[in-house]
Amino acid sequence: RLDVTTEYERFNRKFMHRPGRGIWRWTAAAAAIVIIMVSAWWLAMNSDMGLREVIPMANVSSEQVVPGKNEAVLVTESGKTVVLGRNNMSDVELKVPKGAEFKIVLRDGTEVWLNSESELRFPTVFTGNEREVELKGEGYFSVTHDDKLPFVVVAAGVRTKVYGTEFNVRSYDVNDVNVTLVKGRVGVQRDDATREYALTPGENARFEGERPEITRVNVHKFTAWKEGYFYYENERVETIMNDLKRWYDFDVVYVGNRVKDLKFELWSSRDSNISAIIGLLMKTNKVHMKLEGRTLIVSEMNR
Repeated sequence: RLDVTTEYERFNRKFMHRPGRGIWRWTAAAAAIVIIMVSAWWLAMNSDMGLREVIPMANVSSEQVVPGKNEAVLVTESGKTVVLGRNNMSDVELKVPKGAEFKIVLRDGTEVWLNSESELRFPTVFTGNEREVELKGEGYFSVTHDDKLPFVVVAAGVRTKVYGTEFNVRSYDVNDVNVTLVKGRVGVQRDDATREYALTPGENARFEGERPEITRVNVHKFTAWKEGYFYYENERVETIMNDLKRWYDFDVVYVGNRVKDLKFELWSSRDSNISAIIGLLMKTNKVHMKLEGRTLIVSEMNR
């Protein structure tokens, strides 16, 4: 096996440091080139990949040999490709289906947790005066601080402007959007409004119209899903069922008009079997639930 490094060092000791005329330096350089060329030939002839052709570097234009660059290609399941690079300003849309959740780290270091049946649209590279993303569904954001480049989340016509903080946005219903601040500071407003409303940690802004209803809340009620739990305080059956069917991917049929408005408190792990959660709710003796295939039938308990 040819040891190129050893042969070159031996040649270098013999000729490069030997006193003499300038011809020896030229001879040494020529010999070094010969060694490199012979090595390339030997590697080509003995490569496991079966390479049999050596392309002399002298035949390659310097304009064709360029440094590497910061770039990658994102390939979707359907085969669509998106080139991710420094000069690519295209948007990427990330969809989380029913029965799933996902965490992503954006280019600026911002962390985003997406709940079931949610979508996030974001640019591969943030440009301009803001870092803007668009959310459908529910997401928890831990934003990298940058006073000069605020982070903006647009969800169902509500803009949340952030300077470095943690907060939750829930926008499954365009007529019931909630922004819950965990820490830091944010400003919220409708897209077409001029006034921005500031939130302090522990406050929730609920948008049904142009002006938000801002209240102090138990933050865990809005963020428990990120920690792996279902948590409800005096919540309607329909709201609870909507969350459960997103996570467990089933359909719900209600028997009677009043059953949707019954209210419960519930704490359960998102890893629990659906039958365990059904059992907890039925122990209240207020509702009856029966799972037939992938359809849950909910009715009010006969008294």
